[in-house]
Amino acid sequence: MYFEQLLVGNVRYLGNSAHDFTTGPGRLRRWNLLPSGRSSTALLRSLALAGLGQRQLERLAQRSPLSLAERADQPLHLEFVQVRHAPQERGPASPVRRHLGWWGAEGGQFSALPKSAMRQLDTAAREGRPDLGRSNVGRLLLGYGSQIRSKAGTDCFDIHPDQRLKRCAGLFDSEAQVTDPVAFLERLRHKSQYRAGRARALLARLSADLSDWLGWDVAGSLGKECAFEVRWQATRASLRRPAIVALDMGRHIFDASTHLDDPDPLQQPGVVLLDRPDVWCEAGRQPQFFKLLDAWFPKVQFFVALSPAARGRFPAQLLDQCLSIPEPQPRRLPALPRRLPQGTVLLVDVDGTLPNLALMKLSRYFKAQGRKVALARGVKELLRAETVLASCVFSTAPSARRVEILRRGYGSTVQVGGSGVDLRLRLAPDIEALAPDYSLYPELGDRALGFLMVDFSAGIP
Repeated sequence: MYFEQLLVGNVRYLGNSAHDFTTGPGRLRRWNLLPSGRSSTALLRSLALAGLGQRQLERLAQRSPLSLAERADQPLHLEFVQVRHAPQERGPASPVRRHLGWWGAEGGQFSALPKSAMRQLDTAAREGRPDLGRSNVGRLLLGYGSQIRSKAGTDCFDIHPDQRLKRCAGLFDSEAQVTDPVAFLERLRHKSQYRAGRARALLARLSADLSDWLGWDVAGSLGKECAFEVRWQATRASLRRPAIVALDMGRHIFDASTHLDDPDPLQQPGVVLLDRPDVWCEAGRQPQFFKLLDAWFPKVQFFVALSPAARGRFPAQLLDQCLSIPEPQPRRLPALPRRLPQGTVLLVDVDGTLPNLALMKLSRYFKAQGRKVALARGVKELLRAETVLASCVFSTAPSARRVEILRRGYGSTVQVGGSGVDLRLRLAPDIEALAPDYSLYPELGDRALGFLMVDFSAGIP
């Protein structure tokens, strides 16, 4: 997710104002610097609200009622254009840019902005409604205030319903806590020991850059019991605080990148909101810190409020960077079903996880008549055939839906049997007596199927 435009109405310290984050057609500013002050804090909070779902806004109102409206007798107006990414937030051919908004009442109660109230920021963007906020995966928005507090001693890395709210809680609550860095790196080390891929790649990257930042070998200390925590606590607090924020970003990007096509979780797109990082990052280290964030999170859009002095220390070369707005892929035309050779009998294994004995006997029967037999597993592709017989094993809702797909696709051509349809249905006696055709399931090799019945009525000796 990125933000392309934001229009606010009746927001305290912002009033009625419009904000454009583009640098030209199809391009967004990657680093958006804001002056320190109440107006920038209000803008960052408005962006955070624009990136949350209905569920998160309800929880936020319950915990700390918002008083963002300039006038209590008028609703808060948040209207924005979002850029969504595939496959995390949309389908490959779905619209990329969405025009939507929130209508906020006094006390922090939000509802979707009605179309009649929209001011048409961009008529080319698809109008929509804000999401419900059910998923914590894919969409990423992180926010940090001027106070950084990490959890002490432990951390719970389970995904909670309000995880998306926790990711930006520091913008609204100075007591909000971020990830315990020691627990996170230990967890990452544990994951990387038994599972290659995302965890191992992320740990290697974090360890190398943190060693330069902290001045000691992070990877070597993680490999020894308690060594990392001892060295971490011995490090100056002025070095730890920026590292805590960077690691918290890494933790949430790792969690959100589950559906990312790229094996590197740091390629996850998202938005990071920083309100006065110069308060918790010492002046001499600020250029290095921003360069570190820039290198770690190349697909992230940053909004940063800085004091005039800190803004002068910001690396000028970062301000030239842009993010491209992706283009939707053209929709693929549905492929015509493949027709099997004339006279071929199609046997469909609807939901089986093991070779289907009934289908193997039917295969033997039709081959003895000189006919060709083809096997289809599942119903993803409905092959065209003159004779179609299907076997359904399980009487579950997914199996019933697959049977319905078969009947819609083949009509009266298909015959469906099996224990998932009717326990009374049986093969004809002459077919039941045949030996199974094991070649129907080549993965069986030289193995065979057998059945064993045990009578427990007499008890277990």
